[in-house]
Amino acid sequence: QISVERIVIVKDSDWLNDTVLPTERIRQWIHQQHVVGIWIALVRESQLANEPELLADFGTYGSRAVGTQQVDAHGRTVSFRLQFDFSAVEEAEARWKRLQVYATSYGDLLDHLPLDG
Repeated sequence: QISVERIVIVKDSDWLNDTVLPTERIRQWIHQQHVVGIWIALVRESQLANEPELLADFGTYGSRAVGTQQVDAHGRTVSFRLQFDFSAVEEAEARWKRLQVYATSYGDLLDHLPLDG
């Protein structure tokens, strides 16, 4: 069984301070992943202003590899680097733990939505 966890860093223009969830455009993509069992957490980009090294697109693959993706201004992949170096995996895991400090799970955010009717 595979467990997938994601922390989505959301631009402030897509998640206004006075709203519980990001805009519909972003929320649909997040919700689709949530309903299929992917654990999703969110963090506003401005929350990471003092930790710019956390603004990265990376993933760990168990304890064996870490991948880092670079994208252009349109979100298209420019490069993807896969490292099988244990120290790179440890570094990525430490970055993930620091990122989790700022993140809130999508499920918890849904729990704070007002009930209709």
